[in-house]
Amino acid sequence: TRVTLRRSDGAVVVMSVSPYPSMLERFCSANEWEPALRLCRYVKSKQLWAVLAAMAVAGKELHTAEVAYAAIEEVDKLLF
Repeated sequence: TRVTLRRSDGAVVVMSVSPYPSMLERFCSANEWEPALRLCRYVKSKQLWAVLAAMAVAGKELHTAEVAYAAIEEVDKLLF
């Protein structure tokens, strides 16, 4: 998706915003961990994996957290 902003000096700034973080948040809020994992596997973004890991720990979903931490190579976090 694209966002168009007009700065105070009148300049128009166009930026692209990824839809994936909001999709991931929606899945995690609904405790839909498998679709969240599939999304991260599809996108292949370390940032998205890191967000999933944090949300899974907060949601006490240990299997998902383990997979997410392994994907971002944070092995030391796997042993909790």
